[in-house]
Amino acid sequence: MKTKTSLLLTAILFATFLSAQELQPSSRRVLSARTPRADRERTFDETKQYIVFKLWTQADPLTDEEKKDLQYLKQQLTGKNVKIIDYQYKTAEDLEKILKDNGIDGVTVSTDNGIQFKSDNSNYNSSAQKATFVFEEKSPGVKRPIMISAGVSSMNGVKRFFKLRSFS
Repeated sequence: MKTKTSLLLTAILFATFLSAQELQPSSRRVLSARTPRADRERTFDETKQYIVFKLWTQADPLTDEEKKDLQYLKQQLTGKNVKIIDYQYKTAEDLEKILKDNGIDGVTVSTDNGIQFKSDNSNYNSSAQKATFVFEEKSPGVKRPIMISAGVSSMNGVKRFFKLRSFS
C-alpha cells in the first residue's frame, strides 16, 4: 500500500511539474517572443524604391576591399529601383544636406560619436564613422531608414538585404 501511495504521489508531483513547465516559457519561447522589429525582418522588394548611402570620413577612408564591394553593389543593383550614393562627409550638416538633396526630410543627424540618424519613427546609429544606410520609399515622397550596416563586414548585411550571392 505504501508503494502504491508513493507511486501515486510521485505521479501527481510529476504531472504538476509538467503542468508548471507548460506555463513557464521555455528558453526557446522566450527568444521567439522577443521578435525583432519589423524593420529588421524586411528584405528587398523589387517593387519598392531604395536609396543606399555609403558614408565615411576623410579620417577613416574606404579600404580597397570596401571600394571593390561598393563597385560590385552598384553593378548588381543597376536597374533594380536602387539608388546608391557614396559620400565622404566632414560634418553632420554635410550628411543632412546629402539626405535632403535625395528627398529624405525630417531626419536629424549627429556625428558626435559615430553616425546617428533620428526621424519620427526610427533611430539608427553606429559608433563607427563609416556606415551603410538603406532607406525605403514608404510612399511617394516619404522615405524611412530601414537598415544600418557598419563595421568590418558591413556590406554583408546589405548583401543579405538585397539578396545578392557574393561580393567576390
